[in-house]
Amino acid sequence: MLPRFLAPVLGVVALIAGAIFFSVLFFVGAVLVLAIFGHLWWKTRQLRRQPGGWPPRPPGGDVIEGEYTVEQHREEDMLIRGTGEKEPPGEDRTSP
Repeated sequence: MLPRFLAPVLGVVALIAGAIFFSVLFFVGAVLVLAIFGHLWWKTRQLRRQPGGWPPRPPGGDVIEGEYTVEQHREEDMLIRGTGEKEPPGEDRTSP
């Protein structure tokens, strides 16, 4: 068993050693992130100098890609309850 005065001293030393270890670990991580960012910045510098900029644009303007589906509305779906009137597409009426 450690003497009573030695345990708090070892605890403080352990805290200081842990703080130093995590400071070094943080510094190494920050340097690594900066190195990766610098490498990507250096490799894409020619792309940024091009007249079209980055990302490159297709020759005809902007292209928006997507899919759509044309739905056919049945007349029964468009009838307002009890009145026989047709409801305009897109409106949702829950009460007459």
